[in-house]
Amino acid sequence: MPTVYVLGAGASIGANTGGKTKFPGTFQLLERVRQVVCERENSLLPALTLYLGRFAPIPGVNSLAGKLHPAWDRINVEELYASIEFESRITEHLMLASGDPGAGVQFFQEYFSEPYQQAVTHLLRGPYQEWMQACYSASYRSEAFPYLHENFLRVVKMELLDAIANTLGVFTEEEGTLNFTRLARGFQEGDTAITFNYDLLLERHLTQERPSEWSYLTGYGLRPTSNQCRLDFAGTAPDHPSKFKVLKLHGSINWHFKFEQGSGRGMPGFDGYRVVPEPIGVGNLIRDVVPAFFQATDNYYKRIVVAGEPAGYFERFMIPPSTYKAEYSFSADFLHSPTGNPLPLNSSTMWLPQRLYRLALQALATAETIVFIGFSMAPADTSIRMLFRAAADANPRLRLVEIADPSDDVENRIKLVLPNAQGRKRFSFFGELLDDRGW
Repeated sequence: MPTVYVLGAGASIGANTGGKTKFPGTFQLLERVRQVVCERENSLLPALTLYLGRFAPIPGVNSLAGKLHPAWDRINVEELYASIEFESRITEHLMLASGDPGAGVQFFQEYFSEPYQQAVTHLLRGPYQEWMQACYSASYRSEAFPYLHENFLRVVKMELLDAIANTLGVFTEEEGTLNFTRLARGFQEGDTAITFNYDLLLERHLTQERPSEWSYLTGYGLRPTSNQCRLDFAGTAPDHPSKFKVLKLHGSINWHFKFEQGSGRGMPGFDGYRVVPEPIGVGNLIRDVVPAFFQATDNYYKRIVVAGEPAGYFERFMIPPSTYKAEYSFSADFLHSPTGNPLPLNSSTMWLPQRLYRLALQALATAETIVFIGFSMAPADTSIRMLFRAAADANPRLRLVEIADPSDDVENRIKLVLPNAQGRKRFSFFGELLDDRGW
């Protein structure tokens, strides 16, 4: 009978039998990025470090140096993203202010210090100028705040997502993850994995243990819903049907969107440009760009660079760990009707999240067993809690809920969201659940 496996960060952290891996939670992400990207690979993150110097200033530390400082190791990335997105909305408000532009100018002068403005200006007119003009039509009004800052926040998030993807990709290849080997061997045809992790652990083990039964090309449940935004795949994965679905509701380190410059006349006062939704959390941006296609790859986490195109032309599809997740979950480019057909909406935002959420809802509403591994059902994650709540209301056949997590609070939160399960079992860790199943 169909089983749904729900995987959170704790599944990757506890993926090694007998001990923890280096996979991070939200409080360890920056430390891991510093260790892998800044120190081991000797790479600079100039925009991110400049922003961190303002978000969490450290006396005596030069935040323009481009490398993360150990004093930032314990910053919760969810709080950092919330800060970036909050400032994105402030910046957007200043860009689109109407009726009282003088007050808007005065506010940004009060909000952004002169040294900070100068540092941002120096960065974007220096290392990032050519890239910005090629990728993001940044020449429009970008020589002054707040337009310059709007682009700067995009660069901050690009650097952070790239660094996270690189770090998780390294751990996917290097860490001992025997528990995922055992899990992959136990999957039955028709099972679904709903994972909130960006890493490729599950995919890596499915392709190793079940190569004829799951493929990157067919196992994600991805399907374009309009000719305006096509789905491409880069890699050598076989094109055979997958017997299990892997639904990555927060995106993945090997998923990217490509944007192309449009030619529209745009909005009044912004000739040649129009407002388009921001794919990774900024809000609405004035720009004439079009999401040309979505690209998935097999086991490829490094930044994509196509010959003749500037770095950054592709943007990662990784929904940030922030309180703004719900905006991705239920706003989509070409929304699906209950029949699965796309709705004829005129929008250039993403189609992907709503499609994956629908598939997740269908799987949860028909499952006889739901297994939670290292997923906390965080109270603030309202979009996910309501997804499970809706599925529970529609599923009278839910026989068993299994939870592999050491926290009593997690068990209680899951009980509240799935109250109609006929039975429950609790395990303290990933391996104990696998042992109980004889895997």
